[in-house]
Amino acid sequence: MLNLTLYIIKNVLNGYLLRILKMSLILPEAVMVKFFLLDGLRVISILGILKIKDGKG
Repeated sequence: MLNLTLYIIKNVLNGYLLRILKMSLILPEAVMVKFFLLDGLRVISILGILKIKDGKG
């Protein structure tokens, strides 16, 4: 059972990595960097809003 689980996890991760690799080959590097920066900013802003709502801001 454990081997099956590990096998599934490995295949899922490989598929995920391949998809990222294909995306990075299709999209220019600048677009990828922009995408990651925007995603990071969104996460930071969401965390900031949550902190303000908690009254810890």
